[in-house]
Amino acid sequence: MHAGSHGVVHGLLGMGVGVGLLVAAGMLTEDEVALLAVEEWRFHKPLLVGEEVRARMEVLDSRPGRTRPGTALVRRRVELCDRAGEVVQSGQLVFFARRSTGR
Repeated sequence: MHAGSHGVVHGLLGMGVGVGLLVAAGMLTEDEVALLAVEEWRFHKPLLVGEEVRARMEVLDSRPGRTRPGTALVRRRVELCDRAGEVVQSGQLVFFARRSTGR
């Protein structure tokens, strides 16, 4: 998304763009099998059509899966920021993931 247009982007589209940016950056991989929960998602300010955005991500915690060996639940904090670096959306995403040897 880039500057030059007018209007407000639907909030869920912003969330999808943020996750897409993390995938494109290699921060989310095929090891994240399923999105289990969206927690505490906040819309801090409008995301405008055409706005350049970037995503930040931090792993908050990870615990072994209870029902399947070699799996984990991974909670990540995600922030979607505008060109000025201000957070426009933020929240936590919980993924069901395969555990690789590097985790």
